[in-house]
Amino acid sequence: MTYMKKKTIILLLCILCLILLLTAYLTLRQRNIAASQESLAEPVTEPVLNIDENDITSVSFKINTSFVTFEKTDETWTLKEDPGFPVDPSALLETLSWLTPLEAVRILSAPDTLSEYGLDHPQNIITLTMADGTETTLTIGNANPSTGDNYVMRNNDSATLYTIGNDLLASISDNLYDYASGEEIPYLMASNITGFAVTLGDNHLIVKLENNLWTVTENGQTLSSVSQQTAAADLSLMTGLSYQGYVEYNCTSPEQYGLTPPIATISIFYMNDAETDVTEKAEQESVEISEEASEKTTDAASQRTERQLVFHIGTSDENGNYYVQQENSTEVHTLSATVIDTLLSRTSAYYEPEEPEDSTESELSGTF
Repeated sequence: MTYMKKKTIILLLCILCLILLLTAYLTLRQRNIAASQESLAEPVTEPVLNIDENDITSVSFKINTSFVTFEKTDETWTLKEDPGFPVDPSALLETLSWLTPLEAVRILSAPDTLSEYGLDHPQNIITLTMADGTETTLTIGNANPSTGDNYVMRNNDSATLYTIGNDLLASISDNLYDYASGEEIPYLMASNITGFAVTLGDNHLIVKLENNLWTVTENGQTLSSVSQQTAAADLSLMTGLSYQGYVEYNCTSPEQYGLTPPIATISIFYMNDAETDVTEKAEQESVEISEEASEKTTDAASQRTERQLVFHIGTSDENGNYYVQQENSTEVHTLSATVIDTLLSRTSAYYEPEEPEDSTESELSGTF
């Protein structure tokens, strides 16, 4: 390689290093500008927003990529885009609680361009409408790299910006159904589960507690002997069972979830705790349980009946959880794949007791 070629390569490498250093410098400078501006900003003595939660009649914000609007009429919240949507007021009020009041950490007067704070492409825009018709808009930008607080602009007033904690933005879910109320699975305990049944294709398995003994029947054939410990261990799969996610409240096309027809059906048998229901009701009403009430509780306990939860099992979602639908329900939820896969894998052979090792054979195997 000639001297001139070597010199040219060295020069090019120097230029490349200079470009990389300049890029790093500009990036750090941009971050430092934002951080220094906030450190020099004045602490706020008044909240960004100070309103009464009860006066809010409408709130709009972005969920995932779409804006939604919740409206309140006669103390009832509805979704403007879908009036039939079952709004869970407690979930919505949890988000609104961060707005009443909304405290600021710092105030920035005469800030530079909005793009420096992510307000030209905000993370979210919240619009509140009050009972008197006034509207307030909060535009939420980037988080400060040093403190994690978000930049906020109120009513598009770019002359004054605020920083607020990240709790408000974090309280807004990226899933609309986190703001929905729906059916829940009764809390199941090992003490009140009496069995389950699984139908997968042409195979039908029933594991049932009868007279304090577990029985196993598969396609009409009942095992003559069952490992009681193995059968009882499966109760842990169903204890405290709960949905992983809420997909649809009024599903009109179950086939898109593999639910028409379902790939499998799982039924869980359990006893309703009537005694607990009566006692809790009396406690809630602060009623002293008299001798007569105690007799009613005893009668209710003796009338405990077996109930049944029937789940139709569909295909899996992107997280591997199964789409499920309770029998006679329009709602679609998801359940853990761990529970479903384990129950679907069960056959009567799994519950057969292990054969004891033959003692004679054992003794002979140890003789030389």
